[in-house]
Amino acid sequence: MTRIKICGITRAEDAISAASLGVGALGFIFSAGSPRCVSPEKAAAIIDFLPPFVHRVGVFVSTPAPDAAAIIRQCRLDVAQLHGDEDNEYCLLLKKYCKIIKVIRVRDERSVSATEQYAAADAFLFDSYSATQRGGTGVPFNHNFLRGKCFGKPVIISGGITPENVTQVIRALNPYAVDCSSGVEDSPGIKNPQRILALVENVAAMRQGGGAAMSDDKNKLKHMQKITEQQIKEKLYGGAAAPQAEPSAPPAAKAAPQSAPVPQPALTPAARTPSPHAAAPGAAPAPAALRPAAAAPAAVDLFAGQPRIDADIKREMEALKHAVQSLEEKLTAAEKQKERLLKKLLAKRRSEQTQQFLATQVFGKLPEHINKLLAAAVVVLLIALFWPDKKQTPPPDRSPEPRQGAPASPRPQPAPTTIPKKPPQAAATAPAADSEPASGVKRYTLQVAEYANKEAAVKFVQSLEAFGYDVFMVEIPRANDPGKLYYKVNVGAFYAFADAKSFLAEFSAKTGIKDAFIKEKKE
Repeated sequence: MTRIKICGITRAEDAISAASLGVGALGFIFSAGSPRCVSPEKAAAIIDFLPPFVHRVGVFVSTPAPDAAAIIRQCRLDVAQLHGDEDNEYCLLLKKYCKIIKVIRVRDERSVSATEQYAAADAFLFDSYSATQRGGTGVPFNHNFLRGKCFGKPVIISGGITPENVTQVIRALNPYAVDCSSGVEDSPGIKNPQRILALVENVAAMRQGGGAAMSDDKNKLKHMQKITEQQIKEKLYGGAAAPQAEPSAPPAAKAAPQSAPVPQPALTPAARTPSPHAAAPGAAPAPAALRPAAAAPAAVDLFAGQPRIDADIKREMEALKHAVQSLEEKLTAAEKQKERLLKKLLAKRRSEQTQQFLATQVFGKLPEHINKLLAAAVVVLLIALFWPDKKQTPPPDRSPEPRQGAPASPRPQPAPTTIPKKPPQAAATAPAADSEPASGVKRYTLQVAEYANKEAAVKFVQSLEAFGYDVFMVEIPRANDPGKLYYKVNVGAFYAFADAKSFLAEFSAKTGIKDAFIKEKKE
């Protein structure tokens, strides 16, 4: 059984006409580029007139999802019809609020396969392709592209549907519904109730297997005209004069409100109480100026409860607004608390990583390098403590008196001071105080270490030179291994044994080397 949807509703009287004639769905276009576009406020006011079981469809063209959702809630829409470039995720977002109809613009047979991309849609509407319009072209497409295809969801046919060709479309495709807009209009947005009636009759005839049309069509049209213009004016414009109707409006729609009687509400017992201004039976009617003014506001009584309802809605909206604001403040506070906790957690994580790094990479490998680290620490400490002072006076001259024939006087033992790198040349001719006479003078050297590897010996010499000592290395052939050498490292040369001993003490204190010894060097 094919259903009918009339799209592009812009006036309350058109919506009431279509609903009274049995149209199952009405479309309201919210795209600014369409001549049938209506504002959400106007659409909501028109929807208030619709009876039950009439679906309200909102038509959107690439509208941002939050804006479309707001319109859906404001107008209490049942269905969202998407004419733009929306994807399946967009359909999922709006599906939280209403059913989704995705429009497929048919250009060729390949364009029909686009339905595979919209698993979230509840139905597909096939419309004619146009490079300049998204709908309402009034031009049908080639229906052969849809023959024999199954889409797994209800199919709605649009594009050039008129009362004259709707039966051919139904016979060819047997769709779930047909969508008609320009086919029942006198001008964009102005519907013709006679053409809507003809469309409904032809679809109903197809429902009955092609038999005669409905017999009470005229009665339905009269029933439609019972909705007075005064009711629409009170609802939409608050009792003020309604805006002038478009000049292209059909005469039948204009004349209908004048011929329909105003429905009177049932009188309560209080309303039956005779008024003090009422005329006595048989008396002449009172002049118009003396008649009570509240004698005929029937349409006003019809909406007497509307201000109270609006006030209740306003209070509920204010309460919801405050609740949303409170929730937003709580959410902001929670986000800030979350940031603080994340910072603390990050700092704790970095501290743990640092401790783990020190435990594994530094202290874990300390036993391998303990000797090197201790040696470097000792070297730095000794340099800081015993770096020679440049202001220190030079040591006293150890050379003998130049006078000849004078007896050699005993020399005082020098204090332990910094020893020059090389002994003075004059010391070779005069013996020290505790040394033997000049003819049999002895020479001493300070032997530090022996090495079998030259590279190790050279490194040791360089480490000692860093302390400021005059170091020399001696290469000596090995007696038990001809062709190979071993290396002795010596420091200084002295002609007085007392000086050599003081130098050894200073050397051991500076370098920490305890196994050096004084060796007599034969001349």
